[in-house]
Amino acid sequence: KNKQQENPIRRNIHLHSVPVFLFSFFYFLRALRQQFDPRTYPSETYLLCELQWGGSGRFWIHWARNDEITDSHVEHYFLEQIFEPRSYSVCDITWYLSWSPCANCCDIIQEFLEEQHNVNLDIRVARVYNEHIRENRAALRQLANFQGAAIRAMDVEGKVSHALWAFDRRSVRSER
Repeated sequence: KNKQQENPIRRNIHLHSVPVFLFSFFYFLRALRQQFDPRTYPSETYLLCELQWGGSGRFWIHWARNDEITDSHVEHYFLEQIFEPRSYSVCDITWYLSWSPCANCCDIIQEFLEEQHNVNLDIRVARVYNEHIRENRAALRQLANFQGAAIRAMDVEGKVSHALWAFDRRSVRSER
């Protein structure tokens, strides 16, 4: 093959790095299964994201988790550090969260959607964060009724399988 036909991914992978990559990938999948299992109560929040600009049919896949050291919630981190707005095109985002947003993050999400009129955000949660706190429940209801936002619980059958299916079939960028 000539250089132009050569797969750039294969060109950059060294044989000694393949076992490390495979180990890391399987560790990642195991961590996701644990994070999205509704029978467990992990201390971290994981966010799996599927993003599409302008109905292009091409999806951008990403994952991130909260940072306990800086006390940064993953929703805020994604909106501030990862998302890159484009005012000229509609953006459909689906988040799969291991925990629902807290009241403060619900406010941050609403502020984001007020500024980004071209963004639609579909949030699916594995479990409700501190459901005994009235402010969290009220903020989730308010977010669910907000223009451009939808929030719902993941189906029990699809909690892990749907999110992992997307990550098995597409390339993934990770943060943290």
